[in-house]
Amino acid sequence: MRLMSQGQGNSKHDEKAVRPPDRPAWRSLPQMRYQNAYVWIVFFSFMDVLLTWLILLFGEDAAVEINPVARFVIDGWGGLHGLGMAGASGLKFTLVVLAIVICEIVGRSSDGKGRRLAWVLAVIAAVPVVWSLGLLLMNQAILSGVQ
Repeated sequence: MRLMSQGQGNSKHDEKAVRPPDRPAWRSLPQMRYQNAYVWIVFFSFMDVLLTWLILLFGEDAAVEINPVARFVIDGWGGLHGLGMAGASGLKFTLVVLAIVICEIVGRSSDGKGRRLAWVLAVIAAVPVVWSLGLLLMNQAILSGVQ
């Protein structure tokens, strides 16, 4: 019986144990490509949901959700005092996850395009937050008598 030293084995098991460094293992998750942009997308999306809830809650009958899909979800799930905002939050963050997955897929074929897409989505996610903050500030100015 002959003992083989390490590295001299020629079994198929030895060949499968060595993986190319650029290919992740079957059950491993590769690092996300554009984490900084994703943090901003999630932050602005959270702020959008929060500010929408505040405007609808304190705006009484004068405030209305302008996104027809979100309005349908809020109204269909029991309005502001029912599960409406939970449904709107679920819709929002489902779309956020979808956007991140699309950025990752685009980034696999073109890193530059994926990075630009992620940052464009972060800017787009910031627009409703800026708009809502503007509405709240204008409303505060009107209520306090300063115009």
